[in-house]
Amino acid sequence: QDLGIVATSGTLNNSVSTATNIKAMSVTIYSPSILDISDDTITITGTGVPFYQGGTLISTNSTIDFTGNGATIPWDVNYNNLGLKPSSSSAQILQGNTFFISGNLTIGDGTNAGATGQLNSPDIFITGAMSISNGATFTQGSNLLNIDGTMTVGGGTTGTFVGSGALNLNGNLTLAVGSTWTKGAGTVTFGKGAAQVITDNTASKQDLGIVATANPSTSVSTATNIKLTSLNIGGPTMWDITSDTMTIMGTGAPFLESGILVGTNSTIDFTGNGAIITASLNYNNLGLKPSGASQQVLGVGSFIVGGTLTIGDGTNAGVTAATFDPTVAVSGSTTIASGAT
Repeated sequence: QDLGIVATSGTLNNSVSTATNIKAMSVTIYSPSILDISDDTITITGTGVPFYQGGTLISTNSTIDFTGNGATIPWDVNYNNLGLKPSSSSAQILQGNTFFISGNLTIGDGTNAGATGQLNSPDIFITGAMSISNGATFTQGSNLLNIDGTMTVGGGTTGTFVGSGALNLNGNLTLAVGSTWTKGAGTVTFGKGAAQVITDNTASKQDLGIVATANPSTSVSTATNIKLTSLNIGGPTMWDITSDTMTIMGTGAPFLESGILVGTNSTIDFTGNGAIITASLNYNNLGLKPSGASQQVLGVGSFIVGGTLTIGDGTNAGVTAATFDPTVAVSGSTTIASGAT
């Protein structure tokens, strides 16, 4: 049952605990009182700002679910698991400042809207996983989103992540069938210091944006084909695309390899118009396929292509080696597509 407007008194040594899951329109914890919701779920149904923590919240192994349509979510709460699950089409709004979530963050109830940090741009630190449910959208805002666990976008046929600021991923990334990833201006950094896996189950593959690796011993592998704007493999990290196709869509110099690229039976397609292609000893199949009329440019150094080399996409321009005069060695066949030079 919805208990309505709930508050603890501000008297000394006042301590309230839950013995079951509960539901309330709003909760106020006045100082110096204590509310202990350990091992339980508290569902907050109100709109406005329906939770205030002036006293102490003990939240071990607990979940707080906000279901108010368009509710404003306070930052200064001792969250363990947090659910942002509006009951209709109005996204909930994250306050500014910094959210610390010691458990998991769940966006959406599987049907309705999600949440946005765009208005107030909080920093968000999640110790556990982040999931964006079917039908929900999470809009990041311009500040940092740091996820130590897995990140999953979509849980059925839809689910959307809209990036903006920097995104630190220290676990696996999975894009479900039908999900949407809208890249932001910030860098997506994989930096667990251990193995991480990228899976994109969408039909056309989503542009992940500006991607980099960090921290020694980080090893990122792909479980599907992927797309991104640019990639910086920082030393001494590893990027393993064995048996997959990675499409790099950026212009400028969209690929930097200070770490290790593992490309067994893989393909890297560069599609950026006029992009400068960085030399590497670790290309397997290489596609130089600008999306327009500006030729791509082979950079300085040695290109070792262990598989095939394809120039052009059948419609647009090709590539030139005249600018930097690199060495190019191709073990397999070389194909110059129609319309390319």
